[in-house]
Amino acid sequence: MLRIFLIVSSYLLLIGSHTVTAQNAQYTINQEVWLPFMKAYTEFDYTSFNALHGPDLLRLSRKDIRYRDTYAEQNEAWFTRAKREGYQQSIELRFEYRTVHDNHAYETGCYKIDIIKPDQTALVYYGYFHILLERQDGRWVIEQDWDSPKVLGRAITNDDFLRLPPVSWHNNLPDLSQLGEAIGDRPMVQLLEWGQGKDGATYASMAQIIRYLHEQKGFNVMVWPIGLFEGELMNQALQHGNPQVAGQNLYAVWRQSTAIQALLSYLAHTQRTEKPLEVTGMSCQFHRHAKDTLLAYLQEQQKTLRIQASPTTFQQLDALWTSPKRLKNLTEDDFQQLRSRLQELSVATEAPAFSQRLLTNMQWFAELEYLRAFAPPALRSQQVEQHRDSSTLNNFRWLLDYSLKDEKIIVLGGTGTLRQLIPDSDLYSLGITAYEGDIGRPGKASQVLSPATEGSLEAHLHAQQQPYQFVDFMLTENVHLQQLDNRIKDKNPQQVLNGIFYLEQATPNQKAD
Repeated sequence: MLRIFLIVSSYLLLIGSHTVTAQNAQYTINQEVWLPFMKAYTEFDYTSFNALHGPDLLRLSRKDIRYRDTYAEQNEAWFTRAKREGYQQSIELRFEYRTVHDNHAYETGCYKIDIIKPDQTALVYYGYFHILLERQDGRWVIEQDWDSPKVLGRAITNDDFLRLPPVSWHNNLPDLSQLGEAIGDRPMVQLLEWGQGKDGATYASMAQIIRYLHEQKGFNVMVWPIGLFEGELMNQALQHGNPQVAGQNLYAVWRQSTAIQALLSYLAHTQRTEKPLEVTGMSCQFHRHAKDTLLAYLQEQQKTLRIQASPTTFQQLDALWTSPKRLKNLTEDDFQQLRSRLQELSVATEAPAFSQRLLTNMQWFAELEYLRAFAPPALRSQQVEQHRDSSTLNNFRWLLDYSLKDEKIIVLGGTGTLRQLIPDSDLYSLGITAYEGDIGRPGKASQVLSPATEGSLEAHLHAQQQPYQFVDFMLTENVHLQQLDNRIKDKNPQQVLNGIFYLEQATPNQKAD
């Protein structure tokens, strides 16, 4: 386990103690009502579904008013019949307004119902709802439920549904204003995750922090640690409202993650607002989807890009670039041919800046794969890392000059090498750590994350008995050394981090359906 020594103030910002009561109540309502509601609806479990409604329920619609017993009987009849005949159904909710006062909560929003009939006919229904909930005998139940497929005579549509933000069902983060104060006016925030795709709580927290930075601090660009072209494909998919297509450009540990899927839905939602949160990549790498798509992209735009290369160059390049699953499977002679074809294409092209940058990245990627295949084993890891970091920094510098100038930027991942480009006054780096729990990649077996070592910063924060805490290392008075039992992968993390977001419990990275 990596031992990281940081100078830490004895003064800690315990934002877990500043949790907003209404936010806690909404989280509890999600856990006690809406998650079981959607689960029971999908599984045709009328017993569990009906139990979520109070004894004095009023079920309201344009047609009638039903009381609990009648409504429960109708649910039982439909769920029983639909399950027997082979129907499939699911429901998704998005909220427009949520408020809590004492033991009552009022919520409005849109729903989307998907039904697949036994003959495989697919049906989609949208509607608007008003819900009144009441806390009875220590738990929340639905007491009034009104919904309609129309409002003021106009049908609710998919556009109405997508205008509302997706819900982070499993998150209960506290007020993040103290983090916002620590960031101040810095135009760039770097979020470092430690679990290498194993900690779902970290991803869920990152997603909430990103929403806060976008909605409350005005950040409008996210830079993912993926290829430059992958970022472009991802951004295009999000602009077209396709978060699942966007996810094809991410590593499997992100693409399959429930928390990241929710984040992608949020990113797609923002594209329909006046303040979209755009995305880009920063590395030179082309993973399978992007690698196989790139040449077709260049050929389709050949006239626009004024590419003068001969058809033979494209044919030879296509055979070398797309035939192997990984370029590192090429022979040394093949790599030499690939270098030559890429050089011909680059020289023969008068392309716009972004397209020319893609061609440069192809050359860098070919060299990266060559190192992975043929660098001396004793030096391979070092040479690969140096080449990858150098090209990433080069791309990031180019992005700052080309498209990100004067933008407010969230950088996911990366390393301390960003400090070579960005002055401390412009960059706030936040690491996320956890005390203990269970971890595991999506769809894989979970494993135990042992409690942090006694004397570590996590152990010190654990003693505060708060589920979430934020420590700003910029406020260091009466300093003393603390060990950070953290797995953030960086050679000099003490030179990278401005603050730590602490989670009491790590959780496995759940696989999305």
